Amino acid sequence: MVVEGIGDHGCEYMTGGRAVILGETGRNFGAGMSGGIAYVYNPKGSFIKKCNTSTFELEDLVIKEDINELKELISNHYKYTKSLVAEKILLNWTKEVKNFSKVMPTDYKRAGSLRAPLGLDPGAARTRPMPATKPRQTCGDAGAPALFPAQL
Repeated sequence: MVVEGIGDHGCEYMTGGRAVILGETGRNFGAGMSGGIAYVYNPKGSFIKKCNTSTFELEDLVIKEDINELKELISNHYKYTKSLVAEKILLNWTKEVKNFSKVMPTDYKRAGSLRAPLGLDPGAARTRPMPATKPRQTCGDAGAPALFPAQL
């Protein structure tokens, strides 16, 4: 999602995905944010005053994949909206990319750092499959499978 401004409580309780904010933010940004990543355009340097950083950290954009992802999101925004804000940022990319802050939830970052040594994508949610079990019979349900798998 790319927006050109957001009011109070932006990205509150965000649990996944990506958000790009190309304009001003209201107060209490990111309260309860536990997943996903937000990129906030912050040319005035005032964004930190509007943040609730109890669940996330602000980072500079230094990882090539983050920079490429952000540019692609803004490019798509421009392609579909012809946004003058997006156009200005893209035309001056080398300078303007330095005006973005990466909002990275602490728990999300920790989970990613645990996944990386295993060769897993730290940004992708994964679940492990449940082991196969035999269905149980319950009283009065002769032949019908139980609703819950047998305990292992």
